[in-house]
Amino acid sequence: MGINKSSLDSKCNQNSSGGGFETSYIIWDQRIISLDTEDIKSNYKGYFGFKDYYQFPIAHKFGHNVGNVPIIGHSDEYHDDSHINGGFKQDYPSIMNAGNELRKRHLDYILNQLNTMLPNTTFYLI
Repeated sequence: MGINKSSLDSKCNQNSSGGGFETSYIIWDQRIISLDTEDIKSNYKGYFGFKDYYQFPIAHKFGHNVGNVPIIGHSDEYHDDSHINGGFKQDYPSIMNAGNELRKRHLDYILNQLNTMLPNTTFYLI
């Protein structure tokens, strides 16, 4: 599973000020993260559930980096496919949907990894 990096390198998006920026992406299994300076700026995602949503793209990419990727069970939460969105399509404020709010479920991969590292120790999210 991966992304054809050469096709991404040639893609350029348009930001609100008219300048171009590169498409950000991660390739989980190769531990590659590509970000753009525009990722730290708030980005309008749309009008959902009677509210406008803005997101910092870097926060969403962080979500992918901590385990919200399809190859380990869940990913973006805005897809129409419930196998991908995990049933959270309506959770618009979620960092993996249209907002910036972190959920406990977004940290389950990290929690699972921590629980394999120390014998007789169990980590919990509270």
